[in-house]
Amino acid sequence: PKMRRCYTVNHTQIIDNSVRKYTGQENYTTNINGLEKKLPIVNVGENLWIASNASYVLGDINFAKKVAKELKDKLRDNDIEGLLTAEAKSIGIGYFLADLLGLEKITIARKSVKSYMRKPLIVKTRSITTNGEQILVLDSLEAEKIKDKKIAVFDDVISTGNTINSLIKLAKMVGAEIAVLATVWLEGPWPWDLFGKEIKSGKLVFLSYLPVFASNETYHRLKKLKDELLKRYL
Repeated sequence: PKMRRCYTVNHTQIIDNSVRKYTGQENYTTNINGLEKKLPIVNVGENLWIASNASYVLGDINFAKKVAKELKDKLRDNDIEGLLTAEAKSIGIGYFLADLLGLEKITIARKSVKSYMRKPLIVKTRSITTNGEQILVLDSLEAEKIKDKKIAVFDDVISTGNTINSLIKLAKMVGAEIAVLATVWLEGPWPWDLFGKEIKSGKLVFLSYLPVFASNETYHRLKKLKDELLKRYL
């Protein structure tokens, strides 16, 4: 019989550190299995700041290769037939991860409808780093790559869950079987609220975490959520 997976002390520590009070911090150092990177802390909304990973996931080839290898090592299912991700920050790591999985192509959901697309599938979404409503679009040719296949869904960060949930929705629209959700970082308290079951079972694989930084009412609201999550999982 399979051993039941439980939340580890490490998981509860991550939840406990997922929300921090903003006091003017300029940088946050992330650690991915010994690989340390200093990330600038940037404002993304009223009383809310995040550690921005953009300079590494978009422009650092060695970083992308290393984290792709770390993710591959954590994926237990070797029968993955496709990989779905969203533009733009996830594409580089997605290429390297797909290559390590033995895939020749990846499927990319775009953020706008292009003139060349035929019968595009469209879902609405929001992002913590982008103001207003967005869309994710899957061209019918892209959809064919994962139709009725066993796939991994990858995003560089899972935060409020909007992007990854939109990718899941697109995958289900074309009949794909989602074998695993993969990300480099969990950010803030929200993933533990939305995907606790998947984290516990190992269906959601992550390498590290990023806290969110908040002040005033935003801090108190997020701290309340964090405290509720700690009670739920301890």
